Amino acid sequence: MTRQAFRLWGLLFVAFVVIGLAACGSPAATPADDSSAQPQPTPTAAPAAAPAETPVETTEALADVEPAPQAEATIAPAEEMVAAEPLVFAIDADRSEARFYIDEVLRGAPFTVVGVTSLVNGSITANPADLSQASISTIQIDASSLTTDSGMRNNAIRRFVLQSANQAYQYITFEPTAIEGLPSRAEPGDQFSFTITGDLKIRDISQPVTFAVNAIADSASQISGLATTTVTRAAYQLTIPSVPSVADVSDEVKLELEFVAVAP
Repeated sequence: MTRQAFRLWGLLFVAFVVIGLAACGSPAATPADDSSAQPQPTPTAAPAAAPAETPVETTEALADVEPAPQAEATIAPAEEMVAAEPLVFAIDADRSEARFYIDEVLRGAPFTVVGVTSLVNGSITANPADLSQASISTIQIDASSLTTDSGMRNNAIRRFVLQSANQAYQYITFEPTAIEGLPSRAEPGDQFSFTITGDLKIRDISQPVTFAVNAIADSASQISGLATTTVTRAAYQLTIPSVPSVADVSDEVKLELEFVAVAP
């Protein structure tokens, strides 16, 4: 064998060895630890996978599900919280007046006698936002202070008719026992009507009487109105002294209480 042929076979042998080692997958040599090597950057986290799309059938099913009902608010409206406690509306004597009317024939002509007094005491307890629990105290009228157009008639009333000059009979009182027809509430400016039933006492005789009342809620702290009724003299045994100039005195007597009641 010639020298060239021998060299060719050697090169072929080396080539086969290299190809065999590559086919076996020999791992590359691990480089030696070098403390002076540059720090390697922290690998960035792979982005999160996009959420899978909800199938159309599932989306339609969710749309058909009704949302859970929300709890209703339990906080009362501001206007219902106003005047939560009842107020006491005291009758203002300076702006109130009790009156009686009685017809007679005076010197041959019809005449209506009117007696008045401002000495009235009493009160109304109410919450304008809820009138269902409204109440009225005893109403007291100083009968000794009733005056008419005649001094002689005033003396006759005090001494003989009402006998209010006697301290025991000085006051006419009305003791309410029932209130009917009140609205559920009253705003400032509202007008309303109702009735008050109770016991009206004149001297030592007490009789049940019903007053018709027309009232106005003037403001949040004031109520005004007019209460009227009719009684008979016979029911209270009220006699009229015989006077030559007076004849045919009516048995019916109209009573009125015009009031203004104010809360503090």
